Amino acid sequence: TSPVQGNFRLRWRESSWTPSLLHNATAADIETALEGIESINDVDVSLWDTTDEGGNVWAVTFKDINVESRFGWGQDVMADLEPMEAESSLEGTGAGMRIEDANAHAEDLNPYLPERAGTY
Repeated sequence: TSPVQGNFRLRWRESSWTPSLLHNATAADIETALEGIESINDVDVSLWDTTDEGGNVWAVTFKDINVESRFGWGQDVMADLEPMEAESSLEGTGAGMRIEDANAHAEDLNPYLPERAGTY
C-alpha cells in the first residue's frame, strides 16, 4: 500500500483549467480554484468522505454559474448541469479521480414512472 500523492486540476463547461491542486488540497483551496474559472461564480466545496489510503471524496454544490455564448461568458440559470472534467497526476494505492452527479433524475430513481408524451 502506498499513500496518495500528486496533483489534479478541474474545469467545467470548456472553461480554462484550475491551477494544479495538491492531492491533499483543502475544501477552501478547491473552492477558490473553481471560483477562479470563467464558468463558475460561486460553489460550495465540502469534504464528504476519506479513504484509508489518504484520499478524499469532495462534494461540490454549484450556486452561481455562467455559460459561454457568442458574446462571452454570462450568467446562467441552474438546471441539469453537465459534470466537471478532471485531469489527474495522482499516484498511490487506489489513486484516481471520478466525477459523479449526486442529483439523479427522477426517472433514474424510479424506472416505473410513465414517460411524458408530447413534443418538446
